[in-house]
Amino acid sequence: MLRWIVGSRIELQLGFPAEAVTVECCPQEWEQTLLHLAANARDAMPSQGALTICGKME
Repeated sequence: MLRWIVGSRIELQLGFPAEAVTVECCPQEWEQTLLHLAANARDAMPSQGALTICGKME
């Protein structure tokens, strides 16, 4: 769904740690948050660009 939101002119890069990360949250709210961030990033790059979403373990 993220690919559909950002469109073909923006490169979508996803990177997450090999180990599973546990996050306690509402799955629907998490999905909405990611979709809104992707839409905002798309709107901020009117011609082309790259959107990177990654997780980092500390």
